[in-house]
Amino acid sequence: DKNLKKWALQLNQMWKTLGRKVSQIVVDNPDLFATYCLPNGFMTTRKKMNSMYYWSTYWLINGLLVCGMFNTAKGIIDNLLYLIDQVGHIPTSSKCYYEGRTKPPLLAYIFNLFLRYTGDFEYIKSNVKYVIKEIEFWDKERAIEIEYKGELYELYRYWRKRMGPRPEKYRDDYSLASLGTSRQEMTEIFIALQSAAESGWYFSSRWINVRGDNKGNISDTYTHSIIPVDLNAIIHGACTFLYYWHRSIGDFEYQSYYRVKSEKLLKGIENVLWNEKHGTWLDYDIVNKKSRKFFYLSNLTPLWTKSYTFPVNKLTHLTSEYLNRYFMDKYEGGLPVSVEYSGEKWDFPNSWPPLQACVIQGFDNLGTEDGTNIAFHFAEKWINNVYKGYSDTGQLFEKYDSLMAGNIGDTHNYEPTEGFGHTLGLVFELLERWGPSLRVS
Repeated sequence: DKNLKKWALQLNQMWKTLGRKVSQIVVDNPDLFATYCLPNGFMTTRKKMNSMYYWSTYWLINGLLVCGMFNTAKGIIDNLLYLIDQVGHIPTSSKCYYEGRTKPPLLAYIFNLFLRYTGDFEYIKSNVKYVIKEIEFWDKERAIEIEYKGELYELYRYWRKRMGPRPEKYRDDYSLASLGTSRQEMTEIFIALQSAAESGWYFSSRWINVRGDNKGNISDTYTHSIIPVDLNAIIHGACTFLYYWHRSIGDFEYQSYYRVKSEKLLKGIENVLWNEKHGTWLDYDIVNKKSRKFFYLSNLTPLWTKSYTFPVNKLTHLTSEYLNRYFMDKYEGGLPVSVEYSGEKWDFPNSWPPLQACVIQGFDNLGTEDGTNIAFHFAEKWINNVYKGYSDTGQLFEKYDSLMAGNIGDTHNYEPTEGFGHTLGLVFELLERWGPSLRVS
């Protein structure tokens, strides 16, 4: 499609507006600034930002690799490794006040992208210890043992145990926490808000837990009472990468350790989170000891991470039927994150690029004819959605309105500006995968 080719060339110019480097003034006076002195240049999420954000970095690096910018991508990965050296994990962003709060652990997936595009296994071999450190951080700080049907499982949750509000949202968080009737309730609200921010989904009905229901307001957020499907699938995938890499390295001790660890986690995902009746995975409520039978697009993340042992034809059928039950194909502006109209960013009608990526790639990963067709169908709809928005405004959006193609999603945080990083990265990814077959209207 000539229009798509022209568009891709225009989008490629956006890298120039997103590129950043820590100022020499900051390097010379680090104690005067609330930012880490990253050793290399990086891509920020949008034009008016000056920090590196962990979650978006996965899709930014994917886009850079598609565009052949291997050295830039490698420099950004080295920045992530620098942060692990500095604080023991990758913070939400390169601002110092995010220390202790991370994002879904995608470093292994970033390594896998780099390996796939460059073939540089020596880089993986030299730096695999950083992926191990990231998983060890989650093991130490975020793992929880739960009993389910008489068996014990170690699973993961978002749990940023910090007394007090988020530094960047101090007044908002303090106002919400003041609704608590005791110091303990205030502490729980602070932890819930910090944990929701760590998930990336701030805020959403997904984290509301009122006697097992997802109806309420932000003060009813109880993130750390929920075992999330996507987080556990992502960590399972990371452990699987570590198993394969150590097998290639010839380190049989680590190979065996991560094989067993990934198998145990997968057993928990399939026994605790998979719901045969609904034909999908569901978050688990550890307080009320039951599945949270609400539609969230994140329920399909195990397709993306390949966290299943079920026959792929069965999964293709069940998960496509799951989407059909909620009439997902009727939305021209992308798959909505949920069907809950809460007024929050991570709820209906907003459609988010990272979640589109997980669903599209997830169906494609199944390797079935129907799975590939479903993946292409939603990929083409998403490309048309983003293309229309760009044609109308000259911008890429952070999120879109699923109800109408090309419309921006909720804008209560900030006005649209040139970017948005994860949207840009996903467009390049889909163009690379299906470019010759995609058409825009």
